[in-house]
Amino acid sequence: MKTIKTLCIAVLAIFLFSNAACDKKIKFEKSIDGASVTFTALPQASGPYDFSENVKFDLETQLKQYDVTLAQVTQVTAESVTIAIEDASATPITFDIVDFVNLELGSTAITSKRVAFKDPVPHTGLILISPDMDPAFDVLPLAKGNDIIYHFTGKLNTALDHQVKMKVTIKWKITAEI
Repeated sequence: MKTIKTLCIAVLAIFLFSNAACDKKIKFEKSIDGASVTFTALPQASGPYDFSENVKFDLETQLKQYDVTLAQVTQVTAESVTIAIEDASATPITFDIVDFVNLELGSTAITSKRVAFKDPVPHTGLILISPDMDPAFDVLPLAKGNDIIYHFTGKLNTALDHQVKMKVTIKWKITAEI
């Protein structure tokens, strides 16, 4: 009798699970570097500054090494941002001349939104800062467009008397379902 009962349960289990489809997806998260930009800040008077730089960001190519496609990506957020001053002049500047900085990301089709900021900027001789983040901003629509506009605003407390290079590096957190 136990054999018949066990056999019935086995047949029922086979019947139930043989027609079941598994639609469960695996969540994939990865931090990647990308869409860094180096720009030249030109001499200007103290006060507000406002400039933009276009960056090509081919997320699809970066994802290939992980066997992930852009169609599988559900979210892209900025995990960290660094801004560095690259000044090889005789009188190199530091972030001491900057009171605050905002970084917005957008495109020609998508309105810019703030992704990082530093207010106030410490005046301690730094040439590299890590701004605070606005982590809620999902940049997936920008990444799909492959064209990002970096928009910088802020305030100089002293005139910039020579041009300097600045580099912005963003580490992206990619979330996908595979």
